[in-house]
Amino acid sequence: MQILFEDKKLWNIVSKTYVKPISNFVEWDKKDKKAKTIIVMGLHDFLFQNVIETKRTKETWDCLLKYMKVKV
Repeated sequence: MQILFEDKKLWNIVSKTYVKPISNFVEWDKKDKKAKTIIVMGLHDFLFQNVIETKRTKETWDCLLKYMKVKV
């Protein structure tokens, strides 16, 4: 998935290397929602249940990583 996010120029949102700007929050929020949508659309129902209450992309991504580490 990282390659997809890099291609869409969204990896910095997922990896949290992009700092949320104070002056241009609308642009950041739009990218955050786009990245989270990509993640959620690629999930099976049983994984979706683990991230349903997350608010931001980074939180969703970290939740999935945590789930996968426990299962591996």
